[in-house]
Amino acid sequence: EGAATPPTGNLEAIPLSRFLDETCIVSSDQAAPARALYIAYLRWCDENREKPWRQRNFGLALTGLGFRRRRRGQGRHWWMGIAVRSGTSESV
Repeated sequence: EGAATPPTGNLEAIPLSRFLDETCIVSSDQAAPARALYIAYLRWCDENREKPWRQRNFGLALTGLGFRRRRRGQGRHWWMGIAVRSGTSESV
């Protein structure tokens, strides 16, 4: 069984919005490593019995919500404008 794919309709109605509300800080001065953010999302999905998206679809959905991905030190990708709240995910 494949991972769920993002719907093309109302992005507010999808579990990603709950993940962002419950797990993340959304602010222009925040940034999160892409891998750490995706792992936090997978943990959240597991805890909330949601079917996780593949990493590519997760990234497309974040882009659709207006977040931007940047390559920073050592070629790692970071999501700008978002971070995982401390205490909601183990460090990666």
